[in-house]
Amino acid sequence: MRLLWRFVRPDICHVHWVGDNLWHIGRAGLRPLVATAWGSDLNDATRLRADDPLRQAVAAALQLIDHLIVDSDDMVATAEQLAGKKLSTTVLPVGIDTEQFRPGLYQQRKEWRERLRIEPDATVLISPRQLGANYRHAEIIRAFAALDRTYRKQAYLIVRTFGHGFGVSITELHRLADRLNISDRVRWIADLEYSQLPGLYVASDLAINFPIMDAFPVTFLECFACGLPIISNRVISYEANGASSYLLFVEGDSVTALKTAIEAAIDRRDQLQTLTAEARDHVVRNYDERVTAQVLRQTYEAVLSRGGRSIFARC
Repeated sequence: MRLLWRFVRPDICHVHWVGDNLWHIGRAGLRPLVATAWGSDLNDATRLRADDPLRQAVAAALQLIDHLIVDSDDMVATAEQLAGKKLSTTVLPVGIDTEQFRPGLYQQRKEWRERLRIEPDATVLISPRQLGANYRHAEIIRAFAALDRTYRKQAYLIVRTFGHGFGVSITELHRLADRLNISDRVRWIADLEYSQLPGLYVASDLAINFPIMDAFPVTFLECFACGLPIISNRVISYEANGASSYLLFVEGDSVTALKTAIEAAIDRRDQLQTLTAEARDHVVRNYDERVTAQVLRQTYEAVLSRGGRSIFARC
């Protein structure tokens, strides 16, 4: 890495994910060094003992960087706790293309529902997070099964099953749906092209998010931009980036509480249009990829200015 750095002579070295790779690059002396934390890298390290090699590598890597980019304020505190010192930071969620992620995609809604064998007037819930025990797909399935029959007989649940599946398997989730007698009301969506996501979101009426712990998910921005309301439990990172004003929070951390929140949201679905319009406007103004690209450029410039250099001098 040191040889490559000397050959390319980049203005900025930017590493995604805080871990062994970042530590090695920092030890190699690549500078200025910017890192982006993705949440799990920091959160998982805090669960480990102080003498755990992975936690020590994360802490050492954070001590070597010039600047850290995170997606929520609580990640700043977590990173500084691990590093044992104050860090130069920028809070910047991943931006999205709000021209691609938008409401009003009526043809895509129709096509997705036909593809999934869902009636046009049915209520569709979607669990949009990746497969893994942390995201509690099983609890979401149980909450759906617990819905009063008047709600469930007109509703479907879409479960996304992409990702590594730590702590849970698709087979187990299928068996759970079978035991709860709702298999005919559940649709399973594995990996799909990113360009297809907006259509899947607009084919849905409510998104369900129920993790144990979390960083700030770009999924929120995608759903908001598509005008899709989100029901979620409370996680500290969700207080960041203005998202909490637009989330439909579950009052409690149980399947019963989630079931109650889903039924309440279905009852007032038509009234949520104002909220979802405001949420989309917030994302367009603050987290469109063109906006976040400008903030990233300004962040790079600030890092370089501390060393007496400027990226603009080369443009």
